[in-house]
Amino acid sequence: MKKITLFILFLLLAVSFLQAGPLKAYMSYAIFKTPDGAPYVETYLTIKGSSVKCTLQENGLYRGVVDVQIIFRKNDSIVNFDKYELSGTDVADTNMQKKNFLDIQRYALPPGNYELELSLKDRASETDPLISIVAFTIDFPERPMAFSDIVFLQSFQKSTDTTVIDKNGYQLIPYVFNYYPEWVSNLSFYAELYSDDSVKGQDYLLNYYIRPYEVNKKIDRFFYRKKITADKVNVLLKSIDISQLASGNYLLVLESRDRQNKPIATKEVFFQRDN
Repeated sequence: MKKITLFILFLLLAVSFLQAGPLKAYMSYAIFKTPDGAPYVETYLTIKGSSVKCTLQENGLYRGVVDVQIIFRKNDSIVNFDKYELSGTDVADTNMQKKNFLDIQRYALPPGNYELELSLKDRASETDPLISIVAFTIDFPERPMAFSDIVFLQSFQKSTDTTVIDKNGYQLIPYVFNYYPEWVSNLSFYAELYSDDSVKGQDYLLNYYIRPYEVNKKIDRFFYRKKITADKVNVLLKSIDISQLASGNYLLVLESRDRQNKPIATKEVFFQRDN
């Protein structure tokens, strides 16, 4: 029972699941820094397409629209705010399978403790808006190296575009869940490692591996290591074959270590595998 409770707790911390009436949505977020050191938050929102009501448009096709409102509060004061509409793909028939809505936004925020309030309203529905509030902290440690949050990915590919889904030369499609069913055979992720001038240009080891949540022990077949030269921003974009990973609760762990193999920075994220 303890394991189940812990799993549910971590799931709620990593991904917010919202449902009111037929509307279903999933949201996660990650904290990064710009090359000049300014922190920002990325939000990843997926709305189940079949849960949104479609209405007839002037072009003779049907479309679903969701009104999105995001508020960032600090000490009961609003420090950032956004309001926009999220439209689905046009369909000829409301009985056709509808694609999920995917939305990514970025918000500059200084260090501190915040509340994020998300409100979603199906424009064609009479149901009340979905509202979710989550607390989080922006606090990069005062160390020569620090990791960003880890973002699970649905897919990635090289790109020269500069849209909100593009970062450091890649198009990144987020995977907002931390649950991997048996038909998902790869765990892909993106993270950034930040270094200050005191270590820039020096060589370090970068480890990434999977370990059981309940036991602090690496799984040898899921342990990887590479040498890096510290830069202002080092990108870690990888895909791990988890087809042979047994069912259970796990942590994906990132580590940077110096030449004496001493840890400098670490970051971990929880996920569950059903295999």
